[in-house]
Amino acid sequence: MIVRPKLNVIIPLYNAEKYIEKCLLSIVNQTYENINVIVIDDGSTDRSADIVEKIAKKNEEVQLLRQANSGVSKARNTGLSIVKSGEYVTFIDSDDYMDEDSYRILMEHMLRENAQGVIFPFCRELADKKEITLLPWNDGTVLDNIRIRSELIPKMIAEVVGKDTISGSVCRSIFLYDAIEHINFCENVHIQEDLIFCIEAYSKLKDILVDNNVVYHYVKHGVTTTEKYRAKFLQESLDLEERIIESLKKASVFEKVIEQYWNKRITMYSLCVSNLFRYDAPYESKYEIDGIIESFAKDPYIGKKIYWKYFERRMILPYILLKMKAKFLLSAIYGRKEKIRQKKLSF
Repeated sequence: MIVRPKLNVIIPLYNAEKYIEKCLLSIVNQTYENINVIVIDDGSTDRSADIVEKIAKKNEEVQLLRQANSGVSKARNTGLSIVKSGEYVTFIDSDDYMDEDSYRILMEHMLRENAQGVIFPFCRELADKKEITLLPWNDGTVLDNIRIRSELIPKMIAEVVGKDTISGSVCRSIFLYDAIEHINFCENVHIQEDLIFCIEAYSKLKDILVDNNVVYHYVKHGVTTTEKYRAKFLQESLDLEERIIESLKKASVFEKVIEQYWNKRITMYSLCVSNLFRYDAPYESKYEIDGIIESFAKDPYIGKKIYWKYFERRMILPYILLKMKAKFLLSAIYGRKEKIRQKKLSF
């Protein structure tokens, strides 16, 4: 009898009563024979935990842990603390789901190649629309640590449409736990916490397998956190970027991705301006645009040089307007964009 290594599936849970049953059943019905499902309830106030408990009674591989509301990073770290040496670990969000044969295919492929991890694509789903983007390598490609640092991590930083970039999400990978044992999620970071974890985790792997089977379904429901107004978003974003730079330097790749990072930095400022004009933003928030323009002008990572290779077309106008300190044009354009976005959402 073949003993398959244990795969731990970590699911952070918070007020997802509409989706957690579908998510959890997609895991317990997997054909891979050695799965441990760790659900961490992050202080839900709806029926989410009750639904998990009901499923757990019929499926001994499911365990439910509870914690006071502390955020997704704390929940994932709680799950990681249970994983043991020699086991594998992956993540799924509570409103997403997997095809039922997913983990068997991915685990067998990874074990066959003797790789320390596997990365796979998403199927993004919104209403009746589905979007699939395969990874920019052939199925079965094994990236060694040099290629992870020179290809994989830079592609996560660029985030430029049409440039073979990929999102830095922990839900698109399986890891050998021993290879990432000392990596944790930053509990004081509340946006792009996945990206920081991925940079540090991928850089520790000796290699990672590319599997282009589309098995993970990323489901978007309505307006996301980044599409709502956030107070102190500029400072929060600057703090986040410093943490990302720290992780890139720790992985010894920052100098290799400076061109990609330049575009990412401009995108950050564009998002900060957008934040001031969200539908739920207080009126006085519009005056914060002066602070964004001032920060942009003094930003050492922007500089005078333009990196055209990774300069996303939609960022050209924001870059010019921020450089010109044209706050009235910025206000008019971003205010109009938000009105158009809200009109589309209303249909």
